[in-house]
Amino acid sequence: MLTDIISQVERIVLPLMADAGLELVDLIIVQRNSTYMIEVLTDRPQGGITLEECAAINKQIAQALDSTQPWSDDYELTVASPGLDRHLKNRKDFTRMLGRRVKFLLTEKGDGKGEYSGLVKEVGESSVVISVRKHDICIAYDKIMKAVLII
Repeated sequence: MLTDIISQVERIVLPLMADAGLELVDLIIVQRNSTYMIEVLTDRPQGGITLEECAAINKQIAQALDSTQPWSDDYELTVASPGLDRHLKNRKDFTRMLGRRVKFLLTEKGDGKGEYSGLVKEVGESSVVISVRKHDICIAYDKIMKAVLII
């Protein structure tokens, strides 16, 4: 049932975000008693969403949910920026980080190391290339346990 609600909310949220020039970074929905806690993490494609933009899209999403609410329970909606310390997960995330330093924790060791920090140099379909001390290292997305921007 929760997966159905996630899909329904996503169908409502995505067009609103596209119209506002925003992208959906993550949609988290959990149920507490008879209330759905909906957290929408959004950003601009190039990064840098403002608090005012979050408030405006929150209002639009709430209005759309109220008029088409596909369930009978209450909900609480939060729209926020994913923050600078968010986990980087996919090609789009890493493309945004080109030329910036990122820390990687890997699911398995490569060259005896399970952790790398380096400058994002290239972003491919299935991997990211980082520069570490004048050496390039290719890291497959499916080998990344966690990746975060070094601030």
